[in-house]
Amino acid sequence: MCDGAAERDVLATTAIAQHLPPWAEALDPQERPVRGLDLPLAVVRLVLADPGPEARRDPVCGIALSADAALAPEPSQDGERFCSESCLDTWRREAGVAGYVASSPAAGFEEARKGD
Repeated sequence: MCDGAAERDVLATTAIAQHLPPWAEALDPQERPVRGLDLPLAVVRLVLADPGPEARRDPVCGIALSADAALAPEPSQDGERFCSESCLDTWRREAGVAGYVASSPAAGFEEARKGD
């Protein structure tokens, strides 16, 4: 489906969109032709959900999260919010390492949301 996506677009089938994490949302349902298939696929554009005014960034990936959308395995005195078990595990492994700086792959998703 990459051939049919615009720059910074993330497309998924509607079946995949039913299993999104709470920090993502599906927009613009449409039928798209896919090379090699006889019939078009029902697809949606994936974007980050609006986290609201009380957002905090996942310290690993940089996704802005509301309290409701964040993974909350245990209370944190620093109030960290994590988007996934993977980010939580990375934080636990890397947070004590001097010079650890989180990357921010979420930037592309946030720019895509601005286009709405």
